Amino acid sequence: MKRTIVPTPGAAVVHTHAEADVTSLIADLAAKAPLASPAFTGTPTGITKAHVGLGNVTNSAQLVAASNLSDLASASTARTNLGLGNVDNTSDANKPVSTAQQTALDGKWPTQPWPSGYYLFTAGAHLVTTNASLGTGTLRVLPWMVTKTISITRIGAEISTIGDVGSKLRLGIYSDNGSCYPGSLLIDAGQIAGDSATIQELTVSQSLTAGLYWVGGVVQSVTTTQPTVRVPSNWFPPITLPMQTTIPTANTTTIGYSMTGVTGALPGTFSATPATAGSVPRVFVKTA
Repeated sequence: MKRTIVPTPGAAVVHTHAEADVTSLIADLAAKAPLASPAFTGTPTGITKAHVGLGNVTNSAQLVAASNLSDLASASTARTNLGLGNVDNTSDANKPVSTAQQTALDGKWPTQPWPSGYYLFTAGAHLVTTNASLGTGTLRVLPWMVTKTISITRIGAEISTIGDVGSKLRLGIYSDNGSCYPGSLLIDAGQIAGDSATIQELTVSQSLTAGLYWVGGVVQSVTTTQPTVRVPSNWFPPITLPMQTTIPTANTTTIGYSMTGVTGALPGTFSATPATAGSVPRVFVKTA
């Protein structure tokens, strides 16, 4: 290295040295951390909590407590502080039914365990009588509450006394129209003989979901004598039936609805003009 000395009265003498002329300079600089993204080793000193944004923390135990709320006196206080005052550790199996859920359940019909392959009456079987004047061509139905999904394979009724030769009793089921009144035809099962004093059934294949249905029949093909049909007596419908817009007459009995003029197949929709019925054929079905 060339060294130049320029003496100037009253001025400092300026000169330079090569890095190699300074003992251990390169090694000492390499051991220092850079200003940008330094990586420290050992135990740094002179760094305070304020330098790292933890000015309010007094010790490491507070960090642990803040993460798991162990410094709080009770679990209830912890839940309240977090806005979870209504949360507890009740297992799913032991959780109570809410008020809204119970209200919804209270409005449901109980599920009746109807076994497979059994006959059941769609109206009460405890008290019965007979009726020989249901009216030719007058379709009569009563409400039937199905409390679980079932499939039926038979539908039938009883003729207790024969009518004219060739007289018939046609059986069927209607859906409810949503207002406790028969609506659309679900099944026209066909006719049983009105000139045979027997219990008769017809083969059907029909699935019924839980809900309200209307079951009954209509006497047909009568010239002189109607067949006498077994009907329920002192039976109370499972729902309160709307009767009419005028005051009812004395001793009115209503267990269903009726419509006239049904001389052939059952109509696709029940009459929109309500007519109450105090007597309806007692119909039975068989579950699949």
